[in-house]
Order: sequence, then C-alpha cells, then structure tokens
Amino acid sequence: MPGIVWTVGEACDFLAASREVYDIVYSIFGALRYTDPERLLPLVRERLAPGGLLAFTVSAARPGALHGPRVDNLTLDTGVRMPVVHYAYDIAGWHDLLARHRFVVERSIDIPTLDGAGHRGLVFTARPTP
Repeated sequence: MPGIVWTVGEACDFLAASREVYDIVYSIFGALRYTDPERLLPLVRERLAPGGLLAFTVSAARPGALHGPRVDNLTLDTGVRMPVVHYAYDIAGWHDLLARHRFVVERSIDIPTLDGAGHRGLVFTARPTP
C-alpha cells in the first residue's frame, strides 16, 4: 500500500529513537500486549500527531485476575515451551491506563468467545488529549 511503512523491532526502542510524527499507531495483539503499557503509552502519545489515532486489540484479563504482567508458555513445533511475558487488563483497566497517559477513549469493544469460555478480545480506539 502506498505511503505505509512497516517496521519490525522493539516498539519502545523504535519510538524513543524516532523523531517521526504518526497519524495512526496500530497494534493487533502486538506491542500493547507484549510491552509494558506504562512504558509504551507515553512514547506512543509523544509520537502521535495532534488528533492522531491509537487503535489496538489485546486479550482481556481473565475474570478475577490481577492486572499487569503475566507469563504464559508458548509451545514451539519442537515441543519446547518458551516463557512469554504479556500484559493483561480488563476493559476498565485499559480505560484507566489510557486516561492516566492522557488518551481519550473513543471506542472500546469487549468481544467474548463464541462459547463464553476462554480468552476474550478487547478492541480500542483512543486519541491523545490536547
């Protein structure tokens, strides 16, 4: 797609080194799931243009679970299990995080699994406050 530049790397390092200003920052089960949002959200806010859009999806924290970092195991094709850190919050927890980092949530959607069990997805759009 013309005008879109895809970059692979550690999100906080990239944003901290960048002087670019972005109209949209978009993450689908990516950086906002696997990077500490207390560290990442200020960097995203700093790099977004006035009126810019942050759009992301994450998995919701399981009901009753404490918010914050979690360790799950990713099982590779070889059967080896690798620990993977991710950050889990419920919809209210994400609203609080975004507000504390001076974002206004435009829309948030809680998407339950079809059978009502397992992981639920959360979808957000937010803009930095002026």
